[in-house]
Amino acid sequence: MQEAKRVAKSTVIYLFGSVATKLISFLLLPVHTQYIAPAELGYYDLATTYILLISSVLFLDIWSGIMRFMFNHQKLEDRYSVIYSGLVLFFSSTALYALLFFGITLFFPVQYKVYVFLYGLIICVQNLYSYVSRALGYNVLFAASGALSTLINVGLNLLLLTVFHWDYRALYLSYISGILVQCLLLEGKVHLLTRFRRGMIQSSLVKQLFRFSLPLSVNSVCYWLLTGYNKVVISSMGTEFNGYFAVATKFSLVLNLLSSCFSMAWQELAFGKSGQDAGTAQFYSKATNLYVKFLFCGALGLIPLVNLAFPYLVDPQYQSALSIVPIYILATVAGILSTFLNSILTAYLKTTSIFYCTLFACLTNVATVHLLIGPLGVQAACISLLLGYLVGDGIGIYAIKKQIPFQFDTKCFLYMVPLLVGFIFVYNRYGAIANLFMTLLALGIAALLFRKYLAQIGRIFRRVRSSRKTNK
Repeated sequence: MQEAKRVAKSTVIYLFGSVATKLISFLLLPVHTQYIAPAELGYYDLATTYILLISSVLFLDIWSGIMRFMFNHQKLEDRYSVIYSGLVLFFSSTALYALLFFGITLFFPVQYKVYVFLYGLIICVQNLYSYVSRALGYNVLFAASGALSTLINVGLNLLLLTVFHWDYRALYLSYISGILVQCLLLEGKVHLLTRFRRGMIQSSLVKQLFRFSLPLSVNSVCYWLLTGYNKVVISSMGTEFNGYFAVATKFSLVLNLLSSCFSMAWQELAFGKSGQDAGTAQFYSKATNLYVKFLFCGALGLIPLVNLAFPYLVDPQYQSALSIVPIYILATVAGILSTFLNSILTAYLKTTSIFYCTLFACLTNVATVHLLIGPLGVQAACISLLLGYLVGDGIGIYAIKKQIPFQFDTKCFLYMVPLLVGFIFVYNRYGAIANLFMTLLALGIAALLFRKYLAQIGRIFRRVRSSRKTNK
């Protein structure tokens, strides 16, 4: 119970920061789709996809390794020793990143290359500060700084696009400025730049972090082949199709929002639980099965809501994005589950297993997207991504079962799959009234599946109300 409360508390804290970040960014859709043409938005999305590949590979996902090793120590000095040992790898990666990026741009011209370079670098700096601040327990500051970062991002977006009439470079500058402010705020608390002392870097720890993080770097390549490669394939049809795809992916933001908040809180708890006893197995099994139901209900409700909201949020020039959304939502659900399962494997230091999950997922994705892109167009990117994640999830569950007696409930798919197919059919064939009915139906299904927990919440509220009356 104490662990559940800890996850719930952290989730609420992260939700506060992420709601502002994701929701306000989502509400920028009308501005982006009105002031930026599909081809330009598609080019921006493609450029950021390439730069994320380069940066994520070279930086080894070192922030995950730092956070994981920090949880091995109780003393603050020992934790900072982990941080500074990790920074040796981080700064080495920064130098390689700069050399490789500007070397590539000598042969392949990139529009607004300085903005693109800073975009990739600032994301890595943000990841570093975010993971360190969370590991040190500064969750509230992390959430608040994320909210402020978003406000700056949104303000600059509106100013540069609607007042000064910039093109899509406004997206780069706005994002970089917002993240820079967040990192400066976090630096004021974690003091990465000022706390360093001689002797805090341990060569043995640098080697351990490198060995731990190297598979994660290779995993990043596979992950890019899973999530980014499809955008490259789509670009062969024209960057305007990348623009449609980019808009369609925004609607899964709601699921990503809720799941990312929970995942950050869950990650902190999971990294501290790596026992192989029956209690740990039961804990992970129950949490996973409950999470699957939560994601199912989220997708079920989101699909008809998108149909209702699309005309009000997206400019007519992006109408082609509407049909792409439902399958991408399903792919997002499968991807969220993959992240959840990987956090369990990370707790057991099974980064090699994570690599195999992602490897087979990306191979499935790459193979199927080339087979389907001709007959299905952009929709092929969503279907292949969904299939890839499902393969990865299956391998992840198998890998966890090799560590603990993990019980995954497969019977739930007997009702989940038919319901999802039915909801997508209504989404594509019928209008607002039918989709409004499906939204209400989704709420009813969610209430039925979570009736036990809703009853518990009701009892808690009644107790609180009763105690207040007694105190009066």
